[in-house]
Amino acid sequence: MATVSQSVTRPVVGFVGRPNVGKSTLFTRIAGVYQKTGNWAATTVEVRTATINLGDHEVELQDLPGTSSLSPNSPDEQITCNRILKPDGVDVVVAFLDASNIARCLYLMSQIKDLGLRAVVALTMNDIAKKRGITIDVAALEELLGAPVVVVNPRTGSGIAELKDALVQQIERPEIERVVRDFSDREELTRRLNWSANVMAKVITRKPERPSMTDRIDRIVTAPLAGVLTLLIVLWGVFEGTTAVAAPIQDFLDWVINREFGGWLRSYLSGSFPDLTWLRIVLVDGLVSGVGTLLTFMPVMTIMFILLAVLEDS
Repeated sequence: MATVSQSVTRPVVGFVGRPNVGKSTLFTRIAGVYQKTGNWAATTVEVRTATINLGDHEVELQDLPGTSSLSPNSPDEQITCNRILKPDGVDVVVAFLDASNIARCLYLMSQIKDLGLRAVVALTMNDIAKKRGITIDVAALEELLGAPVVVVNPRTGSGIAELKDALVQQIERPEIERVVRDFSDREELTRRLNWSANVMAKVITRKPERPSMTDRIDRIVTAPLAGVLTLLIVLWGVFEGTTAVAAPIQDFLDWVINREFGGWLRSYLSGSFPDLTWLRIVLVDGLVSGVGTLLTFMPVMTIMFILLAVLEDS
């Protein structure tokens, strides 16, 4: 694979965020067929890049490896941190926030904010947040983050035009000198966590979730008294279901193996080998009868384990 190289004439836009926030999906939708994949110099870490036109600018997009903070714990995260922290790294950052779980993303966002980077915030997973009764105040979030926030859906492509417009505005802004920060300092960690909690308190509204059918059922069947009664009823149902369904199958197997086949074999051996009583005892009374008895238990065991598997998965 070719080695990814940074252009010296094009502004570089880095897509930054935790894993599974829609970062790579959005990159693919924006870059389309123009994207390429290469190994970062002197590493085996793959970074996807693409060159596209945004307004009057030719821009290089970089889909950086997912990271939860700018304190790297792996070679992938080290690549991302280097690109953000070094002066010759990215010029503009697209920082991704998962609207359905914004708390996990704000720590990284606080670090990007403190660096003074030109940034655009992509707010993803809004459909999931809506299903969970979560509403994000985008205007308040913009004010607290100090960066434009664009609601996007990487799967459908909605919000991409607005994201591109916001990127053009950030690219045309004068670049600010980057602030050097020590992200390993414990006091800084506490401050960022407090800041994240403050942001969440001001921008998130949660609707009381209506209990689902499962919740309503659980409320009954896990109660101290009703739960014990439910358990006894379920166990009785498993026992009855096993014996009631298996009984006809057991009778059928016993009739086929012991009576029909065993009776035929006994008659055949008595007629063909009348003097070999021991052979008749071994084959009919021993082998056929033993195997037949064993097989008649198979329906019971099979049905019981099926019912237990259904209980485990319910």
